[in-house]
Amino acid sequence: MRCLFNYLVLASLVLGSFQLSAQTCCTGGVPLTGAINLDANSGGIRFGLTYDINELSDFIQGDRTLSNTFLKRETHSVIGQLDIRITDSLSVSVLIPYSRLTERNTQTRGTFKANGLSDISVWTSYLLYNKKQTTISIAAGIKLPTGETNIKESLGIFDLPLSLQPGTGSVDFMIASAMKSAFRFRPSLIYSFSGIYKINTTGKRYAAHEEYKYSNELDLYAGLSEEVLLFNQLVTPQLQVRVNHFGEHQISGNPNPNTGGTWIFLSPGLAWAPTPQLSFNFRGQWPLHRSVKGFQLTTTNRYLISAFFGLG
Repeated sequence: MRCLFNYLVLASLVLGSFQLSAQTCCTGGVPLTGAINLDANSGGIRFGLTYDINELSDFIQGDRTLSNTFLKRETHSVIGQLDIRITDSLSVSVLIPYSRLTERNTQTRGTFKANGLSDISVWTSYLLYNKKQTTISIAAGIKLPTGETNIKESLGIFDLPLSLQPGTGSVDFMIASAMKSAFRFRPSLIYSFSGIYKINTTGKRYAAHEEYKYSNELDLYAGLSEEVLLFNQLVTPQLQVRVNHFGEHQISGNPNPNTGGTWIFLSPGLAWAPTPQLSFNFRGQWPLHRSVKGFQLTTTNRYLISAFFGLG
């Protein structure tokens, strides 16, 4: 049972989802960073389903929070995942997200909505080291431009902005690494560190911006977790800090203002495995610090619920 919960901690805290974080007024795609759940040490075949809610209602200028009572954007994403273990150390994962994006403006009384398939990603994970309650893993992935990029508003007259398009229109590449271990003085207390770097290429599928390129993105994570007994069930409370950074995006090679910055988030969570094959993870995410370029609408609250079922 202890090994099972150690596995859950690694799966929930390490290799991220990559996806683009949709932090700014001009960032499209699905906010999947931190939602993806990869583990090179998982056995057999594993199926997963994650529901990710990202609420954006904070206006930030530099590092100051401005008053905002009229504009709110929400992204609801369902992410299907298939993990296949090839060897004891090597596994492949496929992630298929579907998103519903909504933006409401109470001043204009306008509401814009978009639904559609988002960008599918394929990951390969490899377990480098697994001894004495310490594991080290690496992963590499590719994100394919399968998502919708030219959804129009309800009247069908004009394309919705990039922030409301489920896809990014580009082929992107991700690399990741992760380490987790237990404290000697308390083996049930686990600490972990991980990082994800995403290399973006130029999107070619936006009708309004044919040469739009999202900045490369860096995500760093540090977490703690510990097994506790609750109602005769072992559960694992988790606490994670996430640092997210990316630069200015580009339109036809020119910087796009009001994009880029650095965010620090606090993310408490809870993992529970009622059986060795079935596991659940619940997590929230709230900003501790934000320093952005220009003026941006950014994440206020984020919630994730995941369920995984393993075979073999």
